[in-house]
Amino acid sequence: MFKNKKYKKYILLIILIFYLFITIILSTIKQNLYYNLINPFFWFIFLIYINFYHENRYYKTLINKKIFQYTFIMSFIINIIYFYLGFIFGFSKNPYNLSFIMIVKNIFIELILVIGLEELRYYLIVDNKKKKLLIFIITLLFIFSELNYYQVYSNLFLKKELFKYFCAYFLPLIGSNILFTYLTFKTNSPIQIIIIVLEKLFILLLPILPNLDWFTIGSIGLLKDMIIYFIFKYIFTKDKKVFRKKYKNSFVLIYYAFTLIFATFLISFMLGLFKYKPITILSNSMSPLYEKGDVVIYKKYNMEELQEIPINSIIVYKYKGIYISHRIVDKIKKNNLIYYVTKGDCNNTVDDDIVSLNQIVGVYTFHIKYIGYPTIWLNTYLNTE
Repeated sequence: MFKNKKYKKYILLIILIFYLFITIILSTIKQNLYYNLINPFFWFIFLIYINFYHENRYYKTLINKKIFQYTFIMSFIINIIYFYLGFIFGFSKNPYNLSFIMIVKNIFIELILVIGLEELRYYLIVDNKKKKLLIFIITLLFIFSELNYYQVYSNLFLKKELFKYFCAYFLPLIGSNILFTYLTFKTNSPIQIIIIVLEKLFILLLPILPNLDWFTIGSIGLLKDMIIYFIFKYIFTKDKKVFRKKYKNSFVLIYYAFTLIFATFLISFMLGLFKYKPITILSNSMSPLYEKGDVVIYKKYNMEELQEIPINSIIVYKYKGIYISHRIVDKIKKNNLIYYVTKGDCNNTVDDDIVSLNQIVGVYTFHIKYIGYPTIWLNTYLNTE
């Protein structure tokens, strides 16, 4: 059946397009039925089909042992680092039901989807390696096949929520699919299954998970894909001596190293993993020292240090979900607790509410002019109905 290779390619491409179609329709109409029954059943049937009617080169051509080891160790370390982010951002209870029956059910549902998708990617890409445009289209189809259309439709008219979903899930989805296509193209095997399976098992089995906000989730996802890409780019170089000799007097290796280090540093800085963290100024209340559109860099203080902040210092504190950077003009004690009275340099009166130590996130260090304007423009757009 389907001995002609050309027909096999078309059938697999039709399967992917059909899957995209049913995902868009059924995931929004019958969400629970789709994710718990229709979706896993679809991929179960697909795996039976692929093993009966296609040459299983994946199992004939065993994955290079070193690449397998590198992938497993690297994925395990990345997941451990992800878990330890909980010690910085805090932990939350795993949203999945951790009873034995539900663990088995969730593992089956999640893993059969992963294996099915990546087996399909493998056959489509390996059979069309010379057709770069087709590979690009296939990658796009995979990206849109994995979207959660229920969440997209739910937040379609909520600009803020849609933007958060885009940053937290859609951007990393693009990055991971580009990475997985690259790995399949280079290894001639769905080696990325190891990466995804380990990640899924960590999420499905751990009782607690890092409590990350949408920005952190998106940033970590993109950074993880960049790290894996650069590591594999080096691994895939067949002759390391030729590689080192070729680039000995060039900037290629420096460029790769600098890009990865800079991206890691920038994301870590934005997430507040260092002693210093930036915020964008949204008003002119501290003019002329700094104004709307500037970025203030503040230093994080512990609770003991917060009690000793001198008058006239500029603090950064959180008030009704917004970061404010104003100057301390007075210090008062109430019920044996310390509070600060603050005022913007450009304001005529002090702020209405006193600031508790729990509200303070840090003390002003320096500022950078103008670079916060993109954040302000985005904030204005998201708050415009």
